[in-house]
Amino acid sequence: MMSFILSLLLHILVFVVLFFGLSHPSQPLIVNKGETIIHAVAVDNTQIEALEKKIQDQKNQEAQEKVERQKKLDAEVKAKRLAEAKHIEEEKAIALQQQKAAEEKKRLLELEKIEKEKKKQAEQAAEAARQLKDKQLKEEKQKQYDAAVALQKKIAAKQAAIDQQRSQAINGMVDQYKGLILEAIGQHWLVPTGVSPSLACQLIITVNAQGNVETVQLIKSSGNILLDQSAIAAVYKASPLPLPSDKDAAAVFKQLRLTLKPEQILES
Repeated sequence: MMSFILSLLLHILVFVVLFFGLSHPSQPLIVNKGETIIHAVAVDNTQIEALEKKIQDQKNQEAQEKVERQKKLDAEVKAKRLAEAKHIEEEKAIALQQQKAAEEKKRLLELEKIEKEKKKQAEQAAEAARQLKDKQLKEEKQKQYDAAVALQKKIAAKQAAIDQQRSQAINGMVDQYKGLILEAIGQHWLVPTGVSPSLACQLIITVNAQGNVETVQLIKSSGNILLDQSAIAAVYKASPLPLPSDKDAAAVFKQLRLTLKPEQILES
């Protein structure tokens, strides 16, 4: 822009010189003797040539600058294109890396999914095995329990049979010794004369392990004092009373309830 303005000013200056040189022909061409107009015109042409040279130089400089600017612009364009091409390549490389990363991530996710599925199947298999083992243990325990219950029932039934036999044996011994005790008391019982044979008194007798009579308690009178007293006396006289050697049977006679009648019938 500055070169253009300078060129314009130089052209205007040349125009002004030429205009004023041609516009005043009436002026004397000779200022002093020996000096001619040719000298003045030569001066003017020199200036013009200098100006034109300067203008040409300016144009040449502008052309050179234009060339340099074009080269610079071309270089910038080329650099820009190279940068864009490099950027595109970088973006392609990044896109490729991202694609590879996405594929790798997908592959890892698939592997993780497969591992999870394997783990799930393994856990399910382990759980199924555990449940089967628990079921087998439960069935085995149930079998053992059922066998134990059956054995207990068998033992209980056998024990019940033994207890029943034992109870029958004890009851038999008790009945036997009650008869012996009645017989022993009857041998020592002096029934008062004139007493009705239907009369009866009830006694509770306690004896020790040797059969010795410790106490005799009248719990129901016959209505005849002499009969009651004679019955009590007969019990003491019969001491020690006969007792079975079996401990369980003998335990029944520690406290014995008797109903005595003159007919010597024993009831308990």
